Parts: sequence; C-alpha cells; structure tokens
Amino acid sequence: MYSDISVIEKVENGTTVVAMEEVPGASPSTMLHCALCTCNIPVKLSYSDVLILEQFMREDGTVLPRELTGLCKGQQLRLERCVMQAHWAGLFPDRTIPDFDRSGYKRFSR
Repeated sequence: MYSDISVIEKVENGTTVVAMEEVPGASPSTMLHCALCTCNIPVKLSYSDVLILEQFMREDGTVLPRELTGLCKGQQLRLERCVMQAHWAGLFPDRTIPDFDRSGYKRFSR
C-alpha cells in the first residue's frame, strides 16, 4: 500500500525530536474511475477509433504509461490492445526513425 510520510518536529526540554509518521494514501492500482469510465457517453474502445487512440500515444507510436493516461487497469489494457490492432490493420503510419538500423534484429526473425 502506498503511503505518504509526514515529518513531525517536537521540542522537548530543549531537545528537538524529529519523527516521521506514515499517512495512508490511495494506491494508483485502486483507482475506481478513469476518464473513459466516467464519460457521459459510454466509450467502448475499438481499433478503428484512431482519433481517441492517438490521444494516448507518444509521437513514436507507443502507448503512454498508465500513470500519465490516468486510466483504470481495464481501460489501459483495452487501450493497448486496440493500439496494437490498429497498427496491425495499418491505420497508423510507420513512425520509426528513418536511419534506424535493424541489422541486430535479423537474428530474431528467422
């Protein structure tokens, strides 16, 4: 469980005592609502919703992490799956670096 720490400073008989106390906080994994779950219009992501998917992607075509998107676990997994399906369907352009050397990867593609 994630918790915040507060620092308590006390002066007793001319001696300063510094203590740390844990303050329980909410864990990111226990988030109940996200931007897609609390939307007035029910959003069920599909691989063809390119405009919605692009909002959660970096310039190189990878999906932003859950800490940045603010999505719940289920929606994040659905988002990642839909982005991969859209890549496979050719809906996103190839955004790899033009001078990227793939020669090291040839041994893996047998």
